[in-house]
Amino acid sequence: MFAKKQQATNTKLWPKLLFFLFGIFVVTTQVTDADLLDIEVIPNNSFEATTLDFSNRQTANNLQISTLFSVFGLVPGGFQVESLRIKKDGEMDFSYQITSEFGTGDGLLCQELDIVVLQEYEKVYEGKLSEFYYSSRIFETEIQDLVIFIRLDNSDQSLMNLTCNFNFLFQTVEENTGFIDYELVQNQVSAGVWSN
Repeated sequence: MFAKKQQATNTKLWPKLLFFLFGIFVVTTQVTDADLLDIEVIPNNSFEATTLDFSNRQTANNLQISTLFSVFGLVPGGFQVESLRIKKDGEMDFSYQITSEFGTGDGLLCQELDIVVLQEYEKVYEGKLSEFYYSSRIFETEIQDLVIFIRLDNSDQSLMNLTCNFNFLFQTVEENTGFIDYELVQNQVSAGVWSN
């Protein structure tokens, strides 16, 4: 009977002894080799954050502008000349386009105004303000200066004392990157009084 009792005690003691030895092993080893690590190296791969920004500035002092033309009393044969500088303020090179859009005022006068646009002393547009469209590209630290003439050639008296409020809308055109920027330059032209 003593042998059976000792065998039963040994059977109960083994699991406790194994558990005790496993505990000592875990406490003293500190680091296990059960960690999983997977490293993938992709050569020549990079991620870069960048900016797209530009501004419209005065050519005389490089200050930002929000209004270009403010003409009062324009008569047939009369014109006004203004200039602006398109400056790259972000890191990305970009293409841009300029269009005109009419706001409040008399559409009749807006339809009759003509503009001429020069870039680097070369004519890049001549025609109706209502049909104006121009596009270009800016690289590196480049700036672009535009000289714009606005004139009234029609002497119809129905145009007297009318006002045309319009904007030049500058928009970047970078379809592949998803970056966009818009700038708006406001303008106002009022016709004067004349006799035929």
